[in-house]
Amino acid sequence: MDYKQAVEEVYGRIGKYIRKTPVLESTYYSEKTGATVFFKCENLQYVNCFKVRGAFSKITDMPDKTKTVIAASGGNHGLGVAYAARAFGMKAVIVVLDFVPQYRIDMIKALGAEVVVYGKTMDDLNAKVAEYTKDP
Repeated sequence: MDYKQAVEEVYGRIGKYIRKTPVLESTYYSEKTGATVFFKCENLQYVNCFKVRGAFSKITDMPDKTKTVIAASGGNHGLGVAYAARAFGMKAVIVVLDFVPQYRIDMIKALGAEVVVYGKTMDDLNAKVAEYTKDP
């Protein structure tokens, strides 16, 4: 499968869950750089970031949607995963760094996810996620 086919396949799975966001030219940055500069306005996406696309891509590709989704996040990824999990009625556990702003944690919780605050680095987060994924 080539790149274009892969993108179309993913869009076929996630298209109904995401917003089509505009691409806008920036006159200011175009003039500053001497090039034509565009912005993809993913701040208009559900949960205000592009991370929702990857979350829906993964979850729509999961064969068993009764499982719990566990993710390590600096904030935005957790929002995307929590939002996508909620759309499928799945439980989500989001492990975030201990300096993630409280408003971001509150947003993730408002989407129905459990939030675990742990660590200062992505290595810390990944180690904590690994604890959740070990067989009992």
